[in-house]
Amino acid sequence: MLRVTIRRLRLEKKTKVKIKKDNEYKRLKELGHKLLPENFSRILMAQVDAQFKSKRGRRYDPELKKFALSLYFLSPRTYRELQKSIALSSVWSLNLFKIFNLFKKDDILYCSFRVCKNEEGNLFGNFFVKKFEKNCFQKNIGNYLLQLARNITFKPPCPNFPTTYLIKELFPPIRIYFRLSQHNKSCKKI
Repeated sequence: MLRVTIRRLRLEKKTKVKIKKDNEYKRLKELGHKLLPENFSRILMAQVDAQFKSKRGRRYDPELKKFALSLYFLSPRTYRELQKSIALSSVWSLNLFKIFNLFKKDDILYCSFRVCKNEEGNLFGNFFVKKFEKNCFQKNIGNYLLQLARNITFKPPCPNFPTTYLIKELFPPIRIYFRLSQHNKSCKKI
């Protein structure tokens, strides 16, 4: 009888502590949503949710993954450094998210560019454009892409991406490379 009472009291104490912590986390999420900018509140919510899960059991909402993907596009090295201090998706899961979710759109081009130096050492020499299209066996695919690019609205990888500068000044002289989805592996770069 005494053991049952002790067990019951311990269980009640554990549940009270758990409810109190849950309420604190809930209040922290609400305050973060009210006071912080949208992207930072998402990061805060992911950090709070990460307190309860193991590293491999974490699930991130698509909006946070899009934000993480835009961070990764800006600087992969900085993203890896940030990943050490806060809970962000792994680079592998970002690549999977990019391939399987972002390219389900009807757009033919998605401007996820990697900046490389050209022979003269200037930045913006070569851009790599990933292209996902079912029919890859077309001749003059570069001219075809340039034709499409004149009538297309680009979806930038991050909100502050300068698309007007890209289309007006940088797009004509760049070399376009493309990679197709997994079932079109036979296609080569131009």
